[in-house]
Amino acid sequence: MNFTRILRRLWLRARDAAADAAYAHRRVMTRRLALDSYSPHPDALPGTYQEFLARTSHPLWREPSASRRRAGACVR
Repeated sequence: MNFTRILRRLWLRARDAAADAAYAHRRVMTRRLALDSYSPHPDALPGTYQEFLARTSHPLWREPSASRRRAGACVR
C-alpha cells in the first residue's frame, strides 16, 4: 500500500468520527432544550396554542422524518 492511501483512509475515518460526534451533539442539545423533557406529561396534548408553538419549535427526538412518515412510520 502506498503512503497516500493510508493517509487518505485515516483522514476519512477521522472525518466520519467528527461528523458522528457533531450529529450526536446536535441530537443531545435538541433533546436537552426540548420543553417536553421538563413537562410532567410529555406525551399529553398542549393546552394552548402558545404551548403548541413552544413545543414544536424544533423536531422532537421521537418524530420520524417526512420521508419515513410517507413510507408508513407512525408518529408516536
